[in-house]
Amino acid sequence: MGICYHSNGSRYEGEFVQNRKQGYGEFYDTHGGVFKGFWENDKKTGKGYYIESNGNLYEEKWEDGKLLSKIKVFVAMSNKNGS
Repeated sequence: MGICYHSNGSRYEGEFVQNRKQGYGEFYDTHGGVFKGFWENDKKTGKGYYIESNGNLYEEKWEDGKLLSKIKVFVAMSNKNGS
């Protein structure tokens, strides 16, 4: 387990093998979103979840770092009164 900080402000927290993302990890992007899922040889792979900063949740399927599908599974409700 470890943390990798990127120069653009994003970061990865998770498993590494030979200094590459490998296994389960969480990638925090610069927009406040987070991808939670699996990595192989530094690339997203298999099923994972992306949570936007507003709380919307997506199920994603990846293969060799390429996004195959993205399905919105939860839409966050916002309170227009601000409470």
